[in-house]
Amino acid sequence: MKPGELEKTFIIEVVDNELPEPDKEFFIELGDIKNKDRLDGDDTRCKITIIDNDSPGIIGFKERDMVVRPKDQVLAVEIVREEGCSGEATVEIEIIPANDNSLGVPAVEGTDFRKLENPTIVFAAGM
Repeated sequence: MKPGELEKTFIIEVVDNELPEPDKEFFIELGDIKNKDRLDGDDTRCKITIIDNDSPGIIGFKERDMVVRPKDQVLAVEIVREEGCSGEATVEIEIIPANDNSLGVPAVEGTDFRKLENPTIVFAAGM
């Protein structure tokens, strides 16, 4: 570093491929150019983890407990995909009647809500 410089930035290219594989790790260390030893201190070594984004990931509901009023007429339910995104992922949605008395009176399909027209959701590859 030149006199007066307090920070530097450098670029490391990360290679993306389409192969599902485990997370990969490497270290970056700061060393003395003369003797090739690592500089003293805990902040002279940085661990880099390249996460696998080539798997379909984990799919789940953004909210696990929702409330809707009949006057709203529509309930927007969000499904999220995390920890991966390159592979295509398909999930099927099934509405299951509540049969636990602690939940109150179960809603009835056709009376309280309408059946889903398309119960399949596809998360496209490369999102």
